[in-house]
Amino acid sequence: MCGVAWINVIDEDAADERLRVVFEHVRRERGRLSNVFRAHSLNPEALDAHLTLYMTLMFGESGLSRAERELIASVVSATNRCLYCTTHHREMLVKYVRSEETVREILERFEEARVSERERALIRFVRKLTQSPSSMSSEDVEMLRKLGTTIGRYWTLCWWLRTSTS
Repeated sequence: MCGVAWINVIDEDAADERLRVVFEHVRRERGRLSNVFRAHSLNPEALDAHLTLYMTLMFGESGLSRAERELIASVVSATNRCLYCTTHHREMLVKYVRSEETVREILERFEEARVSERERALIRFVRKLTQSPSSMSSEDVEMLRKLGTTIGRYWTLCWWLRTSTS
């Protein structure tokens, strides 16, 4: 076994047939086997479920664009101070925003960032939901409606990100 952070994982060379099949599934879907997926190697069922949930939330049908999903993922990860997830999602967000400086502004001082009002509202919403979910109010939900969407579009994505980066 080799280590990822403080988590012992099963190396690909030592994987049994069941785990090898799941590793291959991850590679087909994501192109590589990242450390976050390796960390699940002791529980192949959880690894497979994690991949399915990730692919559904980040790539499945949604009212959110891929860029908006990476924006949300980057903000939640940074708010939770998860360096691993922030690094991953930040790299993806740069591909959509095409500006390292704008991404830095989004993550460090979003109120001044060069983003649309919709994006700024999304950032406010997910930061508040991540930092203090009990303080969410009907005004927060109404703000989403004014953007032409609903909390249902964000809840599962924010919940998953919050729990996986905490």
